[in-house]
Amino acid sequence: MTTSPSEPNASDPDALRRDIDQTREHLADTVDALHHKLDVKAQAKGKAKDWQNQAQHSAQVWQQNAQANLHNWQLQAQDLWQRQPQVVVGAAAAAVGLVVTVVLVRRR
Repeated sequence: MTTSPSEPNASDPDALRRDIDQTREHLADTVDALHHKLDVKAQAKGKAKDWQNQAQHSAQVWQQNAQANLHNWQLQAQDLWQRQPQVVVGAAAAAVGLVVTVVLVRRR
């Protein structure tokens, strides 16, 4: 069982040693790969870490989007207040009226 394309010369002990060393190295790599594949606990930990990283990334994206939206809404509200303050006052009065009505209806 050799990893080289040509068979080593059976009369050359150095070539045989090199071939044996290569075979051992290849076998060790194969065993390590199999050990990694069969280590269910490590794979589960790895997947959990991946999910955690994805969740953290998603949370950061959501937070950034929320901050951007809040900033845009603030700019729109300021613009509306500067252009039509009576609309803002009217909307606020309507909201207060709605809350008062709901409170009064629930008390009865």
